[in-house]
Amino acid sequence: MMEDKSNLPELPKSWVWTRLGELCKTTSGGTPNRKRQDYFGGNIPWLKSGELNYNIIRSVEEFITEQGLKNSSAKIIPKGTLLIALYGATVGKLGILGIDAAINQAICAIFTPTYLDKKYLYWYLSTYRNKLLNARKGGAQPNISQQIVKNIILPFPPICEQHRIVTKIEELFTKLDTGVATLKKVKVQLKRYRQAVLKYAFEGKLSEKWRRANKDNIEPADVLLERIKAERKKNAKRKYRQLELPPQK
Repeated sequence: MMEDKSNLPELPKSWVWTRLGELCKTTSGGTPNRKRQDYFGGNIPWLKSGELNYNIIRSVEEFITEQGLKNSSAKIIPKGTLLIALYGATVGKLGILGIDAAINQAICAIFTPTYLDKKYLYWYLSTYRNKLLNARKGGAQPNISQQIVKNIILPFPPICEQHRIVTKIEELFTKLDTGVATLKKVKVQLKRYRQAVLKYAFEGKLSEKWRRANKDNIEPADVLLERIKAERKKNAKRKYRQLELPPQK
């Protein structure tokens, strides 16, 4: 996937369109030979692409040994590095290392320079996933390459403005999260309110004022019930004459 810069929207004067590979270095890792038991179960965290889910990686599912690291393309990536998944259903998903860890070949590590805010790039790439999914190639496990990641075009503002953009994004997203939490709380409260309304309705509390205002015109329910019982008893003693059916032709 090689995007064309010619049809891009106009940016503010102090911004410029550029490719990720013009700003950042990238690398991927590898998988030690699964047949070698001595390559696994060590003390080196080893991360797979399926563990990327827009999260900070503080723990991993598997560990490898020094031998596994030396005899494979796996390499240790430092804490704080931005990661993007290259293979399968997780293509385009992101993560940030919260620990030093080795990665497999299905992950691309992106090393951000001092003039590129890592979180700015993270938030931009989070909008890019559908394009990366459409760029996948292959059969059983379609993937994208590091080159596709390097060719991603992004708007590049001055570093101070990048910081400001990140601050505003996170501020607004915090408000959204608070709003969602409030809505969930309101939903629970509304359910309780509905239950309370029904409870009060059938306890006579909702119509209490009406009863006081119309007490002289209301037939008490116990009197009405006795009258209904008497009428039903009276009607039960009646003999209903059988309807005569019309003669068949």
